[in-house]
Amino acid sequence: LPSAAGGILNKKATTKGFALFGATYNATIKNLGVKDVQMSGVASAYSNNRAGMAAFMNGTTIKDSYVENINLVDATNTANSAFVTSDAGFVCFSGNGASVINNCYVKDAHVEGGDAGCFGGFMDNMTINNCYVSGTSTVKSNYDNTNNKYYAGCFCGGGTSSGYINNCYSLATVASGSTVN
Repeated sequence: LPSAAGGILNKKATTKGFALFGATYNATIKNLGVKDVQMSGVASAYSNNRAGMAAFMNGTTIKDSYVENINLVDATNTANSAFVTSDAGFVCFSGNGASVINNCYVKDAHVEGGDAGCFGGFMDNMTINNCYVSGTSTVKSNYDNTNNKYYAGCFCGGGTSSGYINNCYSLATVASGSTVN
């Protein structure tokens, strides 16, 4: 991989999104730290999820891992309103296979985008246990009043009844002008 100062430089997106792991299927990720993440740009139909650890998970377990100092900005999905934009400090979206996140954290996150959360973007078919957001963390949703309504949450931006969050907390703040979930 191309690197700069020991890190990844200019990682390309998968069809599922931008992150250290664009998409994971039936994977186990453990004891991994991601630091100093900077992403900017408009989301598109090709790649509409952005996160520090994983953009899309399907049947994946992540444990004892973290993301520190992440900055995601300018992610309004204007290219195609049929696609949901999700932006998060840790993970964006989960597919049909149930995924689990245990004992993880995000510190010093600035997340601005669609369904935006300092930890998770849009939580569906996922269980999150014993995780937290700390440090100087803020979140803001970009509202598209023509096509979509996006939400911001200090922990997760949005979700469905098949998403579960247990024993987690967030010290983040939601920026003014956001639609809070």
